[in-house]
Amino acid sequence: MAAGEKSQAPKTLPGGWVLEWNDEFNGSKLNPKKWQPELGVIRNVGASQTYTQDCILLKKGMLVLKTEARETPVSNFKEGSTKWFEQRKTMPYKSGSITTRGIKTFFHGRLEVRANIPGNKGAWPAIWLVLENPWGWPQCGEIDIMEHASQQHDMCHATIHWGKNGGDQDAYTTNHPKVDGLTGNFHLYWMEWDEKQIRLGVDKQTITTLDTDTVTYPDGRKPFNKGGYLIINTAVGGPRTMTEGPDASQYPCKMEVDYVRYYVKK
Repeated sequence: MAAGEKSQAPKTLPGGWVLEWNDEFNGSKLNPKKWQPELGVIRNVGASQTYTQDCILLKKGMLVLKTEARETPVSNFKEGSTKWFEQRKTMPYKSGSITTRGIKTFFHGRLEVRANIPGNKGAWPAIWLVLENPWGWPQCGEIDIMEHASQQHDMCHATIHWGKNGGDQDAYTTNHPKVDGLTGNFHLYWMEWDEKQIRLGVDKQTITTLDTDTVTYPDGRKPFNKGGYLIINTAVGGPRTMTEGPDASQYPCKMEVDYVRYYVKK
């Protein structure tokens, strides 16, 4: 089935999975009962984008997150602020980001996102969860179902983060195999999370696995005992350990999402 040619989301999947929540993006605008837009400069010191409402579109049964090389006012700029994300009056790129924060939490279950990601120089598309622990990052935990750095071509990053010894030092398990035709084509990015493991994959390939009981902080806290909210976004540039600087001549570009589906075992 081609993207945009919609059918009903399967009510069940092999293995006992039962559909609990989904968005097929069939409407004309983002459903506020399922998502909220992220706006302004939010994270990733060194990135070049501000997130704007007009970069979030629904077209032909798909979510489209558009990215443009255009000097754009930053909606959360504050004159004289000491916070880095409030200090820029404009950014050279604008892009789209949506989240279920404050609306929907994902925990034990199977989360599927069928998406077509851009490979333009400097584009940094991601599908990821931030766990709802009140400890700050990275102690709270983060699950990156998919990240792509443009200079690594067909490599699909799947990474799970936590705080080393419960502190501010990032600890993680990751893998980034080559996936032929990763950019410019639709793939199924997925997470399966149960009482013992988190498994991340693309299409029929499992990429990264974590035995969650192996992550226990010295004071007994277990970051993966709590679910998280979903973010789908495209950043531009950012930490050079992750992605290269952008080339404005390669923009605009877009990230397309055919659907998001969440299954649980009753």
